[in-house]
Amino acid sequence: MHLKKKVAQNKLSGKGGVFITRANCLKLCDKGPIAVVYPEGIWYHSVTPKVIDKIIEKHISEGKPLKKNQIKK
Repeated sequence: MHLKKKVAQNKLSGKGGVFITRANCLKLCDKGPIAVVYPEGIWYHSVTPKVIDKIIEKHISEGKPLKKNQIKK
């Protein structure tokens, strides 16, 4: 899985780090795959490997959430 590989490469796992879990439909199946980044609670839709890379680089590493692919509340 691309996400697991990227998290390991960037040493983002472990205590207090990135936690990956699978879930069935998150009530937004038509916009899937979905990713949620906590503690901000920001949801992303249409998550492809390219989007995963941007989420890790910008949101997780730099603290700058992406505007594109973000699900507005």
